[in-house]
Amino acid sequence: MSVYTITVPPSANKLYRNATARDNAKGRIKTAAYKRWRDLAAWELKLQRNGQETMTGPVALSITLRRPHPLSDLSNIVKPTEDALQSAGVFKNDRQVSHLTAAWADHDGCRVTV
Repeated sequence: MSVYTITVPPSANKLYRNATARDNAKGRIKTAAYKRWRDLAAWELKLQRNGQETMTGPVALSITLRRPHPLSDLSNIVKPTEDALQSAGVFKNDRQVSHLTAAWADHDGCRVTV
């Protein structure tokens, strides 16, 4: 079991936006805020991993964090957190998550137990 603390992720509602003509893209694209957070979280995770190997089998994931806003939706925190764990090489793919718990807690940061 490994425990990591990362910066609180943005809501899944703020990860993507519709592309415009000046984006030279179509469909939905990642927001600048999401890219910044994802890069920061991946860096935080890499610093805490201490050379641990990437997990390849099923993983259980527990996420706890202080509610950032009274209207925050807990399930919208899960996807960006999984994406950061995958990006940092904690596990190969978020499809490996076979058990998931998430809860509001009274501590700083987003605490992730894998």
